[in-house]
Amino acid sequence: AELMEPAPFRNVDLIFCRNALIYFSRAAK
Repeated sequence: AELMEPAPFRNVDLIFCRNALIYFSRAAK
C-alpha cells in the first residue's frame, strides 16, 4: 500500500489481507 493512498482503499486492503490469512489458516487444518 502506498502512503498517498486514500484511507478507504487502505482499509479494504487490510480487511482483504486479514480475510486471506483466516482463509488460509482454515485451509491448512
